[in-house]
Amino acid sequence: MPCCLWIDMPSFKVCAVVISQLAKQCSHHSSFFAAPFTLFAWVNGASRQTIEALYQCGLGISFMSLLKLLNNLATRCIEDATHAALDSHVFCYGNINISTSIHIEQRALAPAKVQSGTFAMLYAIRNANPEHMRLSPMLHCAQQASDLNFVTNVRLTLDQMQMMHHQFRAHIMKILFENSAFRDYQHKSDSVFQHMPH
Repeated sequence: MPCCLWIDMPSFKVCAVVISQLAKQCSHHSSFFAAPFTLFAWVNGASRQTIEALYQCGLGISFMSLLKLLNNLATRCIEDATHAALDSHVFCYGNINISTSIHIEQRALAPAKVQSGTFAMLYAIRNANPEHMRLSPMLHCAQQASDLNFVTNVRLTLDQMQMMHHQFRAHIMKILFENSAFRDYQHKSDSVFQHMPH
């Protein structure tokens, strides 16, 4: 297993990863670690050769299995969205940036290397009450609401500004002491280095 996977990983997670890998060695049907790890590599732009190399090392699934997994995941997501749409749900848009291959020729009238857009998302609502989703009370409240004022609604009060400056100072001093020759100077008991509750 690559040493980078052991960094900052609690012991129970390490045990789960090792057990999952051992199970994968016994049966190709056990992909509790291999499939998510391959998905993680693919999402972060790993090439097909890298995914195949991870597969040969026993850390992931093959590229063709990855394509089947992506198809199954897409089908399952459509089914979940269909079920959510038939019941109470929240509809919203999300932003997406698709980065194409670096080998695509950049020329006039060619597709852009990075394409941006939006996609629809549906979230099922648990314990939804239809009375809470009526549009007319929301529109009535919006019409009765007053306009925002910078001085009263946006600008920080003196107490908030002092608190914010104290938090900034604690952050800056912590970073300064961790990355300088004064590393041993920091006293955790000193209130200057503590974040004040607010």
